Amino acid sequence: MLTLQNFISYIPMQSFFRPLRLAFLILAFGAQVTTAQSRKTVVTFPVSKVKKFIPPSYKIFDSAVGLLNDDNRPDVLLVLKKREEYLDNQPAPARICMLLLSQPDGTFKLVASSRKAVYNRDKDGELPNSEPYSAITIDKGTFTIEHWFGGSAGVSSGECATFQYSALLKNWYLSKFKTYSYSQNYSANENEDTIANVAASAYTPSFDSVVKTPSDFGKISFKQYDIYHLSFRD
Repeated sequence: MLTLQNFISYIPMQSFFRPLRLAFLILAFGAQVTTAQSRKTVVTFPVSKVKKFIPPSYKIFDSAVGLLNDDNRPDVLLVLKKREEYLDNQPAPARICMLLLSQPDGTFKLVASSRKAVYNRDKDGELPNSEPYSAITIDKGTFTIEHWFGGSAGVSSGECATFQYSALLKNWYLSKFKTYSYSQNYSANENEDTIANVAASAYTPSFDSVVKTPSDFGKISFKQYDIYHLSFRD
């Protein structure tokens, strides 16, 4: 039986069909459908404790809570963006990624900050109509920054940079850099007799990924990492 959710998967991903896909997604999943630009950050820590680290013209864009080091106290990872990012004829401002470690007295200490770990809103002009930022996550001494780039003709790509804490060096180093791409290859099939069958047979999904490790790029600390200049990306 062709259910609503199954039918959504038959709708091509080309830009012409995106409004149709979105309409059916909203019908199927309601409020779960969001975008990075419209998403409201769910903050699970007292903002008052980190407010002093946030520059006056910036605000919290995204956050994650977890164990960034080995002291078993919940730490905070922040992504900040300018309060006014969309200014006519102005380059998109940098976004800031901050690592805040929880202290024994309940306060936080800023241990690392970077303006080159997260793409700005248009990836330095490459994506004028698309939000590249996707997510940040923390997992027991590691954290990951993910970006997703929407494309045309059913092609999308993304990047994930994972950093791991070194107890010996008291610092975070790039441990994995993953690039991936998703595409739907079109091939006409004149023998199919229903819309669902035609769509299902015409668009064949394909997923590719490449993972780079320190053997490819050496030792790169979080402060040294520059997402705009990665010689090992290709």
